[in-house]
Amino acid sequence: MDGPVVTTDEVNPIKPVLGTKEISLLKLPQEFSEYNFEWKVAKGYLDIKWTESGCLVSICCTPRRLPACTVSLPGTPQNSAVEESMTAPSSIVTLLLLVSSGAGTAYGETDPTSQTVTVKVPTDKRKVDVTFHLDTNPVVRWGINFAVTVGVFKVEDDGEGHMGNIYMPATRSYDPAGRTGDPHASERIGDSCSCAQTFITAVELVAVRNGVDGDGLAKIQKAFRPLIDRYHGRSGLFEYMFRQIVSVSLEKSQNEVPYGAFLKSLPAEPKSDANEHTRLYMTSYDAGNPTPPLHFFRKVVAKESAPAFAKVLAQKESSLEEGHFPTFIVATIIALVVSILVMNHFTDPETQGAA
Repeated sequence: MDGPVVTTDEVNPIKPVLGTKEISLLKLPQEFSEYNFEWKVAKGYLDIKWTESGCLVSICCTPRRLPACTVSLPGTPQNSAVEESMTAPSSIVTLLLLVSSGAGTAYGETDPTSQTVTVKVPTDKRKVDVTFHLDTNPVVRWGINFAVTVGVFKVEDDGEGHMGNIYMPATRSYDPAGRTGDPHASERIGDSCSCAQTFITAVELVAVRNGVDGDGLAKIQKAFRPLIDRYHGRSGLFEYMFRQIVSVSLEKSQNEVPYGAFLKSLPAEPKSDANEHTRLYMTSYDAGNPTPPLHFFRKVVAKESAPAFAKVLAQKESSLEEGHFPTFIVATIIALVVSILVMNHFTDPETQGAA
């Protein structure tokens, strides 16, 4: 049974932060949808490119029977439209994603490199029945400090409306699937990982908004996977964000997907120091009070020595030293005692005789 949603800052008072790149990227699902009139008669490409620093350059599309159109975010240079779009099949739009990871040092490498992702997926605007609303007010859900809530409204086949939420992390967010000591993918999400995942999520939301189905979305996800594995290592977060988009935007039964529930659906990993914080988090999640372990708060302080963060860590450590056990530990102890009493009840000879 999944634990309840925790929304108080007391559990995780660390505020995530959105950088300027992430804020620009979050405009993708909304700003591009404003140009839907172009796709009514269009057969083209959505061309998304990054500069070497990993920043979005522009969105370009070449619709059929209409002048070439270029949509750029404020302050960014425009790109030429893609001429290949004229060969797209009738009534089908193709999304062409050309993405560079930006300069970065990959696992096992010493020099900064970049990597390009290219993928084409068919879309059908007639199938679009999903709209998104982005709220950038931080929220704590399941003990995790998310930076963005994507409100999803979907019209079902029977005409009924379906609402749900997708939660996006950012810099300083806790990642239960992170690995202690990993140079890229620790318990605390950093700037580079935040920007990369925000971009991928934004692109996949654009794809859904433009009629890409589950198979097409999986193709986009597969194309991005080598980039995540090489530069960031956050495969758990990468798959969790994908699961949220598919479950909430395309499927009918999910209103939201708890990170803990997603982790429970994965094969168990061998115990190690790298995932000890994950086990502690999942223990608290199963007990109904999901709470980030000290590993996360210590990593936050190690990366940013702000007095406010140091105070939070001191309070967390003090509560343990003084014997003020977290609720999930108390709940676990109570559950253990109850199970022992029940076991003794059924093994007691007098009880069995009375039965």
